[in-house]
Amino acid sequence: MQLNLENAHNPLRIQRYDRGEIQLADITYRNSLLLLPDFPRPQNWALTDISALRPEDCAPFLEQRPEIVLLGSGAVHRFPHNDVLRFFQQHQIGLEVMETGAACRTWNVLLNEERAACAGLIQI
Repeated sequence: MQLNLENAHNPLRIQRYDRGEIQLADITYRNSLLLLPDFPRPQNWALTDISALRPEDCAPFLEQRPEIVLLGSGAVHRFPHNDVLRFFQQHQIGLEVMETGAACRTWNVLLNEERAACAGLIQI
């Protein structure tokens, strides 16, 4: 699905996503990604299944001090373990979990609004 929003020149804006691919800045990624505003490019995320997500995997988000983290859970909307949910609650960071396609669309909206946000996108 092609995505078009106003913030077209931001290197973290998602241009397109499809099963197994996410395109940013004319580069197609076929692995899970972290989108962190302090980094000019997406970061590889070794995670391939939300059931494997642990609080220590979420440490990169803390350094960014976001108000919200989007978590794309893959092709199906699934929540992480309760210890991950508690991690975000303890650090007073909002967490929105959704399937990865929805997270891609929401990410672009948050970028356009210049919100303090990060995303972890498990490849679909």
